[in-house]
Amino acid sequence: EAASGSVDVVQALEELTRTSGPPIRGCQVNPDRAHLQALQHLLGWTIGGYDTRPTPEAAQLKQADRLSILLHYRQPDDFGDPPRVTHYDYLCDTLFDIPMKPVGPEVRKLQFENLEGQIVDAQWTEADWDTFK
Repeated sequence: EAASGSVDVVQALEELTRTSGPPIRGCQVNPDRAHLQALQHLLGWTIGGYDTRPTPEAAQLKQADRLSILLHYRQPDDFGDPPRVTHYDYLCDTLFDIPMKPVGPEVRKLQFENLEGQIVDAQWTEADWDTFK
């Protein structure tokens, strides 16, 4: 219930329900489950969040995709709690075909557990804006 009165949810609700301005509405929303659930209840979205669960096949695919992003694209030093996967460089690469380069030695690369249960080093890349220009 606290999420429904948060600044994040109130701003998203105002943007998504406005009737004036450009016809395409949208904004970034807080991805925390409580905030998404609050928006669902306030806007009357279809059932989701706590009420639905993916099929085992979909959950397995999501886990594999998430791990691939964690292993191959730069992530922040602090993932947050709960951890969040940053998709910025992944989207630059896959949607916009921005050239990628390995991250520099100043970036502390993390280790992750792969699908076989082994701890492996990330091989991060990031957008190469100098080459893109």
